[in-house]
Amino acid sequence: MEASLAASAIGIDLGTTSACVAHLSEGNIAFLCPVPEGIPSVLALDESGKLLVGEAAKKRLREAPEAGLSGTKRLIGRSSNTVVDQVRQLFTYELEDGEDDSLLLRIQEEVMTLEQVTAAILGEVKRMAEAELETSVHQAVITVPAYFNDRQREAVVSAARVAGLEVLSLLNEPTAAALAYGHGKGLNERVAVFDLGGGTLDIAVIDIADNVFEVVAAGGDTFLGGVDFDEAIAQWALAAFLEKHPVEGLGPFALPRIRSIAEEAKIALSDKSIVPLFVPVLAGDSEEGLDLNEDISRDQLEALTKSLLDQSVSRLRKVLEHAGDRPISKLLIIGGQSQMPSLKAAVLESVGLDMEPHADPRTSVASGAAIFASSLAGTADLALTERLNLSISIGLPDGSPHRIFEAGETLPAQCSRQFTTHQDQQSAILLELFQGNGSTTDRCERLGSLCFGGLRSAPAGDVQLSVRFRLNEEGRLDIRAIDPSTGETVEAHLHTAPVPSDPVPVEEAPESPPPFRMPLPGLRDLQSTLAEESDEETEEEAVDEVLAEEDEVDLEEIDLSLSLEELPSEEPAVVEPEFQFPEGSTNHQVRLGDNSPYPIHLSIRDWVRDFFGGLFGR
Repeated sequence: MEASLAASAIGIDLGTTSACVAHLSEGNIAFLCPVPEGIPSVLALDESGKLLVGEAAKKRLREAPEAGLSGTKRLIGRSSNTVVDQVRQLFTYELEDGEDDSLLLRIQEEVMTLEQVTAAILGEVKRMAEAELETSVHQAVITVPAYFNDRQREAVVSAARVAGLEVLSLLNEPTAAALAYGHGKGLNERVAVFDLGGGTLDIAVIDIADNVFEVVAAGGDTFLGGVDFDEAIAQWALAAFLEKHPVEGLGPFALPRIRSIAEEAKIALSDKSIVPLFVPVLAGDSEEGLDLNEDISRDQLEALTKSLLDQSVSRLRKVLEHAGDRPISKLLIIGGQSQMPSLKAAVLESVGLDMEPHADPRTSVASGAAIFASSLAGTADLALTERLNLSISIGLPDGSPHRIFEAGETLPAQCSRQFTTHQDQQSAILLELFQGNGSTTDRCERLGSLCFGGLRSAPAGDVQLSVRFRLNEEGRLDIRAIDPSTGETVEAHLHTAPVPSDPVPVEEAPESPPPFRMPLPGLRDLQSTLAEESDEETEEEAVDEVLAEEDEVDLEEIDLSLSLEELPSEEPAVVEPEFQFPEGSTNHQVRLGDNSPYPIHLSIRDWVRDFFGGLFGR
């Protein structure tokens, strides 16, 4: 890369409660926000409709909770009718359904996408960085939770693009903390990172050998964080208030007002044994209003949040079990919520280690992002190997997932599959893609529909596709489909919206869309690992190799036919499974979108450009 990149590439910790930006120059980390821990990840509108971001927006929310948004990181990249239902109760702003299964947020009279909200926050930290560096900033490494799926990661990239930033890489948050701890120190050890922030839990075990970092195991929970601890206090306080004052209605935005004071009380209880909870005029009018006025002790807080604490420790133990027998020398405890005394003590007790004192709980992630940005610019020596945390699968007709990439696989990785047509003159093959470690597709999150269209006209079974799935170093997916009979690339499309139960036919599409059939790798090992393939190998040679190594399941034995009418018209409810690594997992991760069964045919290159802004072309 050009030398100028080093002067302007920044690292951004895009946290649920705060966003921090840092820069590495001449071996020193500089934090480019007014305070090292960053600005609040809050967006609001003032009385005149002007957009506010950061501290000003947080202040506005105290005065008018209906005027802004906070904690939106949990929602980005989520579909409007799946896991969003799990977090609706935590947010008082209005959620609406958008196009292509997207989610919209309403602030008073304004409607925004999650990408626009995130872009506003990224734009503000970009502005701060440019003011501090006194130069334009166009490139960044942005951190995300290790358990973010493909849709969520792609949404972050899209938001950064709106903010005027090219994402050099997405970096998992616990990995970033390990980089901040170990880079340039000549270490040879294994460390564990426990990162419990405002919205997510991330855990990783990482081997460090000088400046070579390898993720050994990782896990987490995108629905476990500080906001859940706040909610436990808020619900207790509300119940106490209603027991004293059994009123039929509360004042406007009572719950967000309680949550705000609950967060302050939780933080204060790290140093004090008892603190007051006071919210004026929670019910009634200004003259005869009823106030919330309760005291909460540290013991009460610990009792209210014990299940959350146990869940955190359980996730940590599972990751440590998978990491193997090599001793862990250091435990890095980061993230604001991890500083809760009882939680920190339980985490340390579970691993039998002392806490690494030099890991800053609030700035380590941004520091690691800045170091990685510098390494991509060629000014810092660093090698990193990541792993896939959530399996990528094709949904089979019986609801079971066929794994394309298993959780725990190291990145980069690639594999291939064969598909054949099922009916005469079939013009498309449609697959449903899922991400997650559940045993059934309704326990995973649907990424979208993958359609291979524009197939040549031929009798059933005469058209075969060799489809290669590739994951790069950060787990971003590239898909290529080849008709081995002609050597031509087959058109592909991805859409995130559920396939309609009665799709509207388009020109040249058959009146009744034919079903597809495919080999069933779960019965026979059809995976062809091509990781050792030479860069100079031609596509035709690769296809020949795939066809030579793969067999096709006898579909007379197992009927995998699936008509489009049989595809579900609604997405199943998603349940985040407990993290489990597959036995003998060796390689890694993926991302995807969605489409209608017979879209306008585009080349893979044009599809990538139009839907993902050149995601795979970089």
